[in-house]
Amino acid sequence: MKAEVQAWQHIYTSVEREQSPHDRAGFQTLFYSQSGLAEAGVREMEARLVYFPSDIEPVKHLFSTISTGKIMVAQIVHLAEPDRLGRKGRYLAHNLVFEADAFARIESDPFLVFRQFPFITTVAQALEAGDLQTGDISPVSFEVALVPTRVIEAAESWPVRNFEHLALLALRADRLADDRLSVAFIGEPAQVESALEVAFFAVPPPLRPRCGFDTYFHGCNPVSTYYWALGLLETP
Repeated sequence: MKAEVQAWQHIYTSVEREQSPHDRAGFQTLFYSQSGLAEAGVREMEARLVYFPSDIEPVKHLFSTISTGKIMVAQIVHLAEPDRLGRKGRYLAHNLVFEADAFARIESDPFLVFRQFPFITTVAQALEAGDLQTGDISPVSFEVALVPTRVIEAAESWPVRNFEHLALLALRADRLADDRLSVAFIGEPAQVESALEVAFFAVPPPLRPRCGFDTYFHGCNPVSTYYWALGLLETP
């Protein structure tokens, strides 16, 4: 079974001055879908699109509900090329932003998006997709297959006690958020993502938007940026 879904797009990265709609170099929102996103919401999402490199420089996945009620599903990739001044640490975030009812059509499952949508991963792709004169980028529509076969197989290999514990923590997401408590998933980002995907499989779809996560929270501040689940490389 498949579902058609539409999302607004938001690209955040570091570019040279001549590549910017704002006529400035450095990190910035390069493009966003101006038909559905407001500047205040874009600024709120920018604060979450943070990436600090490490020895492994993995692909990072984010899932969050912002203050407007919209859902953001983002992928961040490290850019190996330094800027014109030789500075490293550049990255590119491609953020898809859904209305809550549209996201519900794909069972409120961000992993279906991560597995099936072709995210932008280079500045060249971003410049081709957006309008350099206006800073606008069109919304995108795509089909999502709703059968998570790989997750079902992974869940079957988990001990029942661990599976139930993760599901309980997800069901208590609101209480954890009130207390500013997060669930730490410690390991390589791929392991963290696999565990989160299994946990989400046990959570009823209407509750999933409350369980925001960052699969690679390395170097980030848990006080200023809250998620239900944090992917950490080592025990804090």
